[in-house]
Amino acid sequence: MPYFQTLILCLATLCSSLAAAQSLSPQGGHEPIVSLHVNSGFAFLSSSGEIELGPSLGNVRQAIAYDPTSEVLFVLAQPLFQPTYLYSFDIHTHEQTFIGSTGLSGGGVGSMACHPVTGDLYYAALNTGHLYKINRQTGVATLGFLNPTPQGTAGLAFHPHTHELYVAENRATVGSNVHLMKIDFLTGAHIFVTTPDRQLNGISFNSYGTLFCVDTQSVSGGPSDLFTLDLITGTSSPVANYSQSVSLQGLDFIRIENLRLSLETATPVGGQPFQIAVTASKAEASTWLAWSLAGPGSTLVPELGVTLGLASPVQAGPPGISRIDGRLSHTVTLPTLPGVQVWVQAAQLSQASNVATFTIQ
Repeated sequence: MPYFQTLILCLATLCSSLAAAQSLSPQGGHEPIVSLHVNSGFAFLSSSGEIELGPSLGNVRQAIAYDPTSEVLFVLAQPLFQPTYLYSFDIHTHEQTFIGSTGLSGGGVGSMACHPVTGDLYYAALNTGHLYKINRQTGVATLGFLNPTPQGTAGLAFHPHTHELYVAENRATVGSNVHLMKIDFLTGAHIFVTTPDRQLNGISFNSYGTLFCVDTQSVSGGPSDLFTLDLITGTSSPVANYSQSVSLQGLDFIRIENLRLSLETATPVGGQPFQIAVTASKAEASTWLAWSLAGPGSTLVPELGVTLGLASPVQAGPPGISRIDGRLSHTVTLPTLPGVQVWVQAAQLSQASNVATFTIQ
């Protein structure tokens, strides 16, 4: 069967590693970065200044938080003169689901964050700084602490390793005297961390514990910057500038453990194009597709640091580069071999997808 000669995955072109915790490599990729365009909806951010807008949420003020325990994005929306509402967003299907009203109104939408282990969802008001816990099933908010940040909150993020909750003060209230703090969950007291050298309009830690921040250059909107912040000195280091006239609000990383592969073409016909989708992957990353006629197995690919779940895998063409939102579609032309069963799997640096199978018609 000349179509299925066994090949060794040729990965010599892979020229970067995720060992550098703070880098955003176009080859090794990075966790998808998501923010909100305050007058539109989701905004996925590249490491080079590009923005890919996701589904629109209408002209509302919003907050966002990603839950790594369920792989769901939570969005808080506040139509004018109405209570805030909680929605969930599936990162694989991009389907949005209404959950319910928080019962809160006024005080600005503020910021949200999910605990990295329990998945508990927290919200802090923009103007008052009150800290609430939000029921993920009903959307109802319950007050936790009064005024843990008396100046109001412009950013909320859990550290992925220490699980401490970090808070950025509200720039519109404080002006140039913005502080980064932590909240003591026993007393509700805020603990000073550092004084950033610039304003913050959203904060989030990546999986390595590096704090990333977004700032719109004026309170009324305009170009936005993505940068890292040193937790000791408060010094910012630029990552990207988004020159479009958009105002970004909130920030989070989509932290995933494994890629997800799905078969987009309903009927795999020999000699015809066949589409395979990869979701929840690293963004801007080289992505390989492997397939096998021998069935499930175990094949180590040391160059990628993964073990494929395939026996005698074959590389399906050159690698593709995943989109900013961590999605990618592979198109292959199937050989004319009706009745033959095929197993497929996707891989990136340090992670592999599930194994899917189909039979050629």
